Amino acid sequence: MSITFSPKQLQIIQAPYDHTLEVNEGTPRSSKTTAGVFRYADYLATSRDPEPFSSSL
Repeated sequence: MSITFSPKQLQIIQAPYDHTLEVNEGTPRSSKTTAGVFRYADYLATSRDPEPFSSSL
C-alpha cells in the first residue's frame, strides 16, 4: 500500500517540531486533519522522550 501526500500535506507533516501549538488553516476538504494525524504519529515514533504521550486526571 502506498500513500501519496499533496505538497501542502507534506509541508505540514515535515515541519520542524519547534513549537507547542499548531494551527493549520485551509478549506474543510484540504486533508489538514489527515496530515496532522500522520505528523503526530511521526512525532510519537521519533520522540526521544520515553513516554511522549501522557495523561493525568
